[in-house]
Amino acid sequence: MDSLISMQPSLVSLHFAKLVVSLCLTASFASGCSRLGLNHPSIGGVGFGSSGEALMPNPMQIPNRPPEFVWNQVIDTLDNYFAIDQEQQVQKSAQYWMEGAVTTLPKVSSGYLEAWRRDATPGFQRLQSTLQTIRRTATVRLIPNAAGYSVSVVVNKELEDVDRSQSAGESSATARHDGSVVRSPPTITGQPVTLGWIEQERDVELEQRILQEIQDRVSAVEQPKKRLLHH
Repeated sequence: MDSLISMQPSLVSLHFAKLVVSLCLTASFASGCSRLGLNHPSIGGVGFGSSGEALMPNPMQIPNRPPEFVWNQVIDTLDNYFAIDQEQQVQKSAQYWMEGAVTTLPKVSSGYLEAWRRDATPGFQRLQSTLQTIRRTATVRLIPNAAGYSVSVVVNKELEDVDRSQSAGESSATARHDGSVVRSPPTITGQPVTLGWIEQERDVELEQRILQEIQDRVSAVEQPKKRLLHH
C-alpha cells in the first residue's frame, strides 16, 4: 500500500509532462501551418483569406471594355488552369445584352510533385490534393451591366470515392498456393475501383487567383498607340 501511495506523485508528474508535451506540439504545429499557409480558409463569407488579406468580391465588377476583348481575356485566363468544356460568348451592344458562361472539364488536381501545374494553390489546397485524389471544375459567368461586366468564378472540389483502400486485400485478386491451377484474365489488376465523386467545399483560394488575373488582364491594359503610315 505504501508503495502504491509513493508511486502516485510520479504518475501525476508523468501525466502532467505528457500534457505539456502534447500542448507544445500542438502549438508548434499550428504556428508552422500558419507560416506554411496550410490553414484552411473560411468559406462562410468572412472576407479574409488564410493569411489575413482581404478577399476580392465574387462576383467582381470589371470596367466597360469591348465584349470580344473581355471574353478573350476570361477564356485565356481560365485556359491556364483547366480545359474548356463549353462556352457561350458574352454579347453587349445597343440592341441587346446576353450573358456569357464557360464551364471546364473535371481535372484531377496536382500535388506537390507537380509544381508546374496551377490548378491547386500552394499550402493547404496542394497538400490536400497530394494526400487525396481531388478533382476540380470551374464555372465562370460574365454578366453585362451599365458599369461594365460582373464576373463570377466558382471552383468546385470533389473527392474520389473508391470501393476500398489502396493496396487493401479485401475483394482483390490474390494468388492461390494450394496447387490448384487458376487462370485469371490479364485485365484483373486488383486496384481500387472508382465508384464516384463526393462533392466537397469550394476552392476559394483558386477562385481568388483567377479573379485577380482577370482583373489584371482587363484593367491594366493600355490603348494601342496610333502610328503614322510612312510610304
